[in-house]
Amino acid sequence: MKDYFTRGRKNVSTFYICHSWYACPKVFRLNTNYAFIYQLPYARELRELYNELGTNIEKDDFMKAYREAMMVKHNFLLLIKFPINPLLQYRSGLDGLSDWWQRRVTTAKASE
Repeated sequence: MKDYFTRGRKNVSTFYICHSWYACPKVFRLNTNYAFIYQLPYARELRELYNELGTNIEKDDFMKAYREAMMVKHNFLLLIKFPINPLLQYRSGLDGLSDWWQRRVTTAKASE
């Protein structure tokens, strides 16, 4: 399985489902481009996810995005590590742009 995540990830899309980010092998986490984050039982795990994935966002904004996504039953926060469009990096579900993220990017562009 590790070979798919390290050598074959350019040619195939591989999904690995786990209930805990840190129970997932490190080689998988390092080679992940998309993270689908569902309701987490512990705030500690969300903080650890932020430390590993939220490199370009303030912690409060990351937490807001997570809470917004969790307001809808069976929804998830989608994080894309290398998005083509910065607006798509933090999403509520597959097609919903996070409102606060959209406002943040729009405000940043307007101030340039």
